[in-house]
Amino acid sequence: MYEIADPYLAFWFGVLREDADLVEGGKGAAVQQRASCRWQSHLGRVFEEAARDHTVRMITAGELPPVMTVGRWWRDEVVEVDVLGLLDGRTRLLGEARRQAGPVDHRDLRALTRKLEYLPEPHEDLEVALWSRGGAGAELAARPGLRVFTPTT
Repeated sequence: MYEIADPYLAFWFGVLREDADLVEGGKGAAVQQRASCRWQSHLGRVFEEAARDHTVRMITAGELPPVMTVGRWWRDEVVEVDVLGLLDGRTRLLGEARRQAGPVDHRDLRALTRKLEYLPEPHEDLEVALWSRGGAGAELAARPGLRVFTPTT
């Protein structure tokens, strides 16, 4: 299993390459229709990477512990976490990137926090973060211990 790190190459190989003959034949509308699902998957991966990059910037800015390790985490095909911050081998930050247009809500938060049972032991200062294009619904906006970020924040 491999992943192409460069987003432009990942776009070419993951979205367009399969339809290169149609692109070269001037069939852009057909390619756009055929590749729509692959395009959405690609955008989701890019958004997840942007969330991890944002977390690293928060560490650099002193908003999170300087020795926290950030990355993506998965366990077999049971669970995947978009953003996991480990501090002293314990889960300090649990995050998910949701590219949905609407606001994240309690269901999104519950789905994320259920993943804690598969992760390293939670740190006493555990924070949960959601990155979303649509922000947070009113019921989540003031929830303590939860950070919600949008592309503009």
